Amino acid sequence: MRTIIKRKQIEAEEVLALIEKVIEAQHKGNAVAFSFSNYGMSVFAARKEEIQNKKRPWGKTFHLSLRFDKDRKKYDRCMEYLEELIKEEEEINV
Repeated sequence: MRTIIKRKQIEAEEVLALIEKVIEAQHKGNAVAFSFSNYGMSVFAARKEEIQNKKRPWGKTFHLSLRFDKDRKKYDRCMEYLEELIKEEEEINV
């Protein structure tokens, strides 16, 4: 009897959702960089105040593998941080 291990991996739809958040955070004036390869992706995000005032350390970096369950938590933290950046800018403009 063969046992099949089902991997929990980041799906294409989730990658697209992440890219949408990256773009939205950029449009709010934050510094966000995104890179993607067949092994994974990286996101660097910093509030625009951190970049403008040259405060260090700047922002946060998330390195995400597409194949490992442990990176599911990193993905979730990355999405939460991007949403936080977007929300902060919306609150400032209200």
